[in-house]
Amino acid sequence: MLQPAFDSNPGASDMWHSIKLFVLPLVTLGAGIVSLYIDPKENQKGRRILLVVLVVAAIGSVVVTISDDREKRSSDQRADAENQQLEKTVENQSKSLENLTGKADTIIARLSGFGLGDATVTQITRSLSADKARQSLLPQVREEQGHRQATIWYFPKRVDGPVVMDALREAGFKVQTARGKDINKDLPTNRIWVGDSILLEDAKFVALTLTRAGVGIAAISRFCDGSGEKANWIEIGTDHKLINSRPLTVEDIQNLPQIAPRDPSSCGSNGQSL
Repeated sequence: MLQPAFDSNPGASDMWHSIKLFVLPLVTLGAGIVSLYIDPKENQKGRRILLVVLVVAAIGSVVVTISDDREKRSSDQRADAENQQLEKTVENQSKSLENLTGKADTIIARLSGFGLGDATVTQITRSLSADKARQSLLPQVREEQGHRQATIWYFPKRVDGPVVMDALREAGFKVQTARGKDINKDLPTNRIWVGDSILLEDAKFVALTLTRAGVGIAAISRFCDGSGEKANWIEIGTDHKLINSRPLTVEDIQNLPQIAPRDPSSCGSNGQSL
C-alpha cells in the first residue's frame, strides 16, 4: 500500500528501505525494553505507551510483509516479462536467420542455374535483371523458333557451356558447339554475329541469356556475309577489337533499335574471329 507510492520515486524508495531495515526493528526492540520496566497493572500511562508501541510495531510488521510481497511479485512479473521478451527476440532472430539462409540458398542455386559462378553484387544484379528481361522475350522467341529454327554456333570459354546451351535450347534454338582458334581460347566471349534472316528479338534473347550467365557481350552485328546457309545462323565468340570494350548492359540490349549492319572494313576471310 505504501510501496506503490515509492515505485516512481527513488528517494522515497530508499527511505522506505531504511525504515524497513532500521526503524521498525528499533521500534520492536524499544517495545520489548519498555515492557521490561513497565508494569501494566500499576502504570496505566506506561501501559498505553507500551500498547501504542506494540500496535505501531505490529502495523509496521504487516506493512513490511505486504511491501516485501508486492516487491517480490513485481520483481517476478518483471522477470517474466523480460524472459518473454527475450524468448520473442530469440524466436524472431531465428526466423530471420532461417529466412535469410533460405533466400541465400535460393539465390545461389538460381545463379548456378544461370551458369553464373563466383559473382560480385553488381554481377548478381545484372544477372537477375537479364533473367527478367529474358523471360519476357521467351514466349515470343519460342513461337518464332517453332516456325523457323535458327542454329547457334557457340564457342564456350569461361562460362558453364552446358547450362548456357540448355538455356538457349529452351527457346527452341538448335545449338552446336565448335572449337575456336587456339589464340582465342583464353579470351572472353564478347560478340554475337547473326545472319540476314535472324530477327532482332532473337538476337536480344541470345545476348540476355549470355549476360545472365555473366558473359559480357560488347556488340551484336550481322555477318559480313550473312546470306545463303548462314542466313539463319547465330555465332557467339570473340572479337579481338572488343577485348577492352564495355559490355552492353541489360538496358542497352533491350533498347537496341536494330542489329548493327555489317562493316566491310572489319571483315576478314570469314568475317569474324572466334
